[in-house]
This record gives sequence, structure tokens and C-alpha cells, in this order.
Amino acid sequence: IFCNLVLDRLGVGAPEVQAWCSVIQEGAMADKPVDTEGARADLRFGNQYFDRWFKQDLPRQKEETFSQVLKYTEQARKKDPSVTLQVKSEKGEVEQVTPDSLAAAIHLAHGSYEAFNAETGAGRLRGREHLHKSIAIHPMPVAFADLARAYLSENDRAKALEIAKAGLQQYPDSFEIRQVMDMMTSDE
Repeated sequence: IFCNLVLDRLGVGAPEVQAWCSVIQEGAMADKPVDTEGARADLRFGNQYFDRWFKQDLPRQKEETFSQVLKYTEQARKKDPSVTLQVKSEKGEVEQVTPDSLAAAIHLAHGSYEAFNAETGAGRLRGREHLHKSIAIHPMPVAFADLARAYLSENDRAKALEIAKAGLQQYPDSFEIRQVMDMMTSDE
């Protein structure tokens, strides 16, 4: 809990604090027995809720499903922080799911949904916060692109450019991020 408070206060860009917290958490976990099968079952439930999230139509249903994904992801992490789950994608490819990848994916999906569909400024802000969390947990090019687009939709071009540039630094070959950059330069 202390590490989360410090990271929230200092922001995500404090790698030395993240490393320090990781060492503390690993030390704390050393005394606890690992329940890999229980963690894998929880991760599977979380992943099933994640799939269900996309089929929900109402914002309240999406919010409830979002909470279930995070609940099962955290339960899995507590039982075995290094648990993995292999799932077959819709394309038939086997993908490896971890607590971090699943948490980042649901924050990305829910954040994008709220950032572009919420009727209030507070709802759109919540969406951008979820996108920031997604990037902090497990950076993906599409998260940077969606976050930059979300700032553009709020007419915050400077923040959109900052996010897109940060994304390009990590993913220089990303089409999604390049597309956002091109949108911004064509609007000038």
C-alpha cells in the first residue's frame, strides 16, 4: 500500500521508486505460499469477464464488468504474481495473458470507451485516467494513440503531442501512433 501511495504521489515516471517497491513486494511475497492453479483460475475468470465487457451495451454494465476484471486480476496477482494463462485469440493465435497484460487491456478498453463516449467532462477525464493507467501497467502503442486522440478531442493539442512523442520513443514503428502524429501535422 505504501508503494502505491508513493507512486501515485510521484507519478509513473519514477523508475527508481518502482524498482524499490518491486523489491519490497517480492520480499513480502517470499513468505507467502504460491497458488499457481488458483491464480490461473482467477486470471481465466478475469479474461472471460474481459471478453464479456465488449458485449455489454449499457455504461453501467460495462462499469460492473470492468470491476470484475480488475477484481479477478488482483486475486490472481495475490495468489501468484508471475502466473500466466494461454488463451486462443479470435484469430486462432495463442496469446499469453498475465495479470499486468489483462489489467492494462481492460484499462485501455474501458478508458477508450469513456474518453470518447462519456457525456460529461468528468467521464472523459476518467477515461483518460484509465488510459494513463494502461500505459503505466503495460505500455502498448494503441494506448498511446488512444490517449493522444482523447487529448485532441478535448482540444489539448500540447498534451496530445507530448503523449504521441512519448509513444513514438518507445514504439518508433507504430502505425497507430504515427497516424495520430500525421493527424496533428495535417491540422496545422
